[in-house]
Amino acid sequence: MDFKKLLLPYKPEQGRIARGTAFGILVLLSVFAAKSLYDWPSNESWWRLPLFSLGEAEVVRGAPISLVFFVLLVGACYAYVVNLPKAADFLVETEAELKKVNWPPPHEFLGSSFVVVVSVVLLGGFLAITDFLFHHLMRHIGKL
Repeated sequence: MDFKKLLLPYKPEQGRIARGTAFGILVLLSVFAAKSLYDWPSNESWWRLPLFSLGEAEVVRGAPISLVFFVLLVGACYAYVVNLPKAADFLVETEAELKKVNWPPPHEFLGSSFVVVVSVVLLGGFLAITDFLFHHLMRHIGKL
């Protein structure tokens, strides 16, 4: 196995924005997962017991260190996967396609977004009212 190949990125000059975005999303997800893992067990669990202490003061608990290693492991897995030719080519091609997109001007984007939000709110209100009416109709029919 060539370790030099593992450490050097595949096509390093291409797809920087896509790789950086994917890395940022992965870091946010791994931090969220680490926080969820930390909060999951009860306070009496071995997960929350101190690793070592000096006198009366607890120095380091086991869970935070484990979670740091978890985030580092996720980062190492990401670095390995992104350097695989298929994954790197996918991210490079994704960035190239996004550069070809004709993005709308800001005023058109805001206008379209406003129309979508208003439509969703109106449709949600209509469905809530319809649900309310059917609920009471079925309750009334059930009493007959």
